[in-house]
Amino acid sequence: MQGSFTPRAAQDHPGEGEVSAHTLPLQKLFEQLECSEQGLTSEEAHKRLDKYGPNDTTGVKHSSGVVQFLRLFLNPLVAILLLAALISAILGDQINASIIIAIVLLSNILNFVQTYHSQNAVEKLRAKVSPKRTIVSFLAPR
Repeated sequence: MQGSFTPRAAQDHPGEGEVSAHTLPLQKLFEQLECSEQGLTSEEAHKRLDKYGPNDTTGVKHSSGVVQFLRLFLNPLVAILLLAALISAILGDQINASIIIAIVLLSNILNFVQTYHSQNAVEKLRAKVSPKRTIVSFLAPR
């Protein structure tokens, strides 16, 4: 569940005891995260770095737009629809074959455009986020 925090005691039983992090008292949140208002000790930071890896928001490498668009045709439903269009065309029903192909193309174009815009939005957000900020720096009183 997005926006929720599962206390360590409830992690053995998923779905039980989920609490929204923003509703926890700050001191309780520090206890659950095993940290303090001053942050982590160097030793604890190294342990968590080894366990969880770096806090890297650079993202993954993106393939070209053509490759991303063509990858949309690997969807099993799209393959079934294209097969249905091929069968319709072989049986002489050109109108239905054309309609199916048009719907698949429009659907994939729309999917590609939406994905492209969302990836650009994520990249803009990543550019604005400072990698040195932590949840503690957001929660700590100023």
